[in-house]
Amino acid sequence: MAATLRVLICVLALLLAPAATGRRLRGPDARVSTGAPDEPVGPALPSALRSANQVPVADTRGSTGARAAAPGVLLRTLEGHTDWVVSATWSPDGRLIASTGADGTLRLWSANGTLLKTVAVHPGSWIVGVAWSPDSRKIMSMSDDGSVRLWGADGALLKTLEGKPSLLEVPYMGPTRAWASHWSPNGRLILTPANRTLLLWDSSGNLLTTLEGHTDWVVSASWSPDGRLIVSTGADGTLRLWSANGSLLRTVAVHTGWVVGAAWSPDGGKIVSRDDDGALRLWSAEGALLKSLEVWYSWLPDSGSISWSPDGRFLVSIGGDGGFYLWDATGTLLKALEGHTDVVLSATWSPDGRMIASTSADMSLRLWDWTGTPLQILKGHTSGVRSAAWSPDGRTIVSTGEDGTLRLWAVRLDLVTPGTSNLPSTS
Repeated sequence: MAATLRVLICVLALLLAPAATGRRLRGPDARVSTGAPDEPVGPALPSALRSANQVPVADTRGSTGARAAAPGVLLRTLEGHTDWVVSATWSPDGRLIASTGADGTLRLWSANGTLLKTVAVHPGSWIVGVAWSPDSRKIMSMSDDGSVRLWGADGALLKTLEGKPSLLEVPYMGPTRAWASHWSPNGRLILTPANRTLLLWDSSGNLLTTLEGHTDWVVSASWSPDGRLIVSTGADGTLRLWSANGSLLRTVAVHTGWVVGAAWSPDGGKIVSRDDDGALRLWSAEGALLKSLEVWYSWLPDSGSISWSPDGRFLVSIGGDGGFYLWDATGTLLKALEGHTDVVLSATWSPDGRMIASTSADMSLRLWDWTGTPLQILKGHTSGVRSAAWSPDGRTIVSTGEDGTLRLWAVRLDLVTPGTSNLPSTS
């Protein structure tokens, strides 16, 4: 009897040992404790993110060696494209993703990554860009063969726009989406660069007018946030402002070389332009020069290499030296965001402005908080990561890769607290 009792005591001691050491796992919501009972290292992942293929892809550890909550979690790898995936864009209602590739196809996916339809849009050509109408009912695709097509949200071809938008070959990138076409903010008009002109169409693809003035290639064009103005840039070294009906308002000879991109501030009060050697200039909406920013070399001829924060207080610019840079709205350099080991290909703000997602030829996607502090390295792509697009609610990122895949990542924006930082005031 005594021997049996001693065996039972030993078994109980072994069963209770994990709790005594403070290393206790509690099923799906398991958190690691450093000794104090129920001491959480970080918020547990919501149940929607807990499955076999939803595991943190980066180990973010504190000084205690305990695993902290990861802001980025891999959800799914989307396969189907047979060549580089050049771009991916969420529908404004967040229900669909449209991706385009060097395989000449446009593919539609559900928000959870299910392939819904494949359309052989431009056989033998790259589809270099895609844009949803603001009401999520139409898609516009742009190809390096110069064609622009309108599609229904179900992938049905609606119309091919007649006219060849200007497209140029760029080292390393191949044809780039710098010359992508744009919907007006209200969805009633379409703007497409076309050689030395701009073409203005209605939402059904009927040509309304031609905007003439540039003396060399039109490289980029975009609408002001309120849709009242258009800014265009060109290989003639000028930035031009137009009314929404196509009237030329002002021409500014801004750069000695090409002006390869321009981005409106969210309130429409400022424009940042960039030339082909990376020089940035800050302008008023009327075309008055406010400031010439320090030159940070960037060979990416794409207006997407300049990105304003949603509140307009900051902007980031991509540098061809492998990094990118954080500025305030007055054009003061705040920080160089370093970490990528190869060229940075894109940088985009989360819809609420709490995070920045950057992609690189180094095969990684990186998350940063809004002050430029690195948060996490997300790995999975086996070649360069072309772009990253945030879902409208900011909870998911879709990344595109030269490996022919898209990847969906869940993002924990609640791990970054908005508010006052130690960055200089922009007021």
